[in-house]
Amino acid sequence: MNEFGLGEALKHEREKRNIPLDHIAAKTNININALSALENEDIDGIPGPFYLKHYIKNYLHAMDADAEAFIETHKEKINAAFDETARSSEVYCTKLKYSRFKRKKNVFVSLILTVTVFVLVFYLMYTKKDDIFGGWNSNNSEIFVPQTGIDFTAPVFKENFSTDFSPLDISIEFTDSCWTQVIRGREKTVEKTFKKGDRLKLEGYELTIYMANPAALRFTLNGKEVTYLQKKSGPEKLVITPAGIEEILKK
Repeated sequence: MNEFGLGEALKHEREKRNIPLDHIAAKTNININALSALENEDIDGIPGPFYLKHYIKNYLHAMDADAEAFIETHKEKINAAFDETARSSEVYCTKLKYSRFKRKKNVFVSLILTVTVFVLVFYLMYTKKDDIFGGWNSNNSEIFVPQTGIDFTAPVFKENFSTDFSPLDISIEFTDSCWTQVIRGREKTVEKTFKKGDRLKLEGYELTIYMANPAALRFTLNGKEVTYLQKKSGPEKLVITPAGIEEILKK
């Protein structure tokens, strides 16, 4: 912008009056760096044409100079400076708009990623709930616990139980170590390897019990002992409902 000579003309007016630049800055409340940019014709230091016009008028008034005469004398230089400042301002605005767009885009992408992660975590937590080996079967609402040697011909349906009614009263005493899992309705309530001498008390409407070593259990159902378990040599799955109590006791 040195070809305009506007800054040099302003500086000349100031210096011939022996007025320091910081005096003008204090009187006009314009940052001294902006005034220095004006004198040095540094376009990047001036935000736009409005500010350029404001700086020139206040600069001249602070020196008690004839602003109208100066503007008329240097009209062409001022107009050229306005045009250059406007072009610089357009470039700045374009960069600013792109920066804001990029920032919004980054925020949007971050939001999408956050939602995706949340949905994934929720899905994994939901599918893992009550999941021991295979989890819930969403097609028929059955509970399956894959275990080699166990017959899964008696699935538990979640529609067939109530947690408010407990006609089943079960007491278990362990005569040896045995991994045992208990599902009450659709809720897993017990999963543990019990040791010799441990006892377990269960109540409910519908109970599914998985036993790795059923022969190690002294199993009492509603006050009566279930003796057939002590004859089993492999894992056992026992589904107990009020309707099936008599059949279990007869085995």
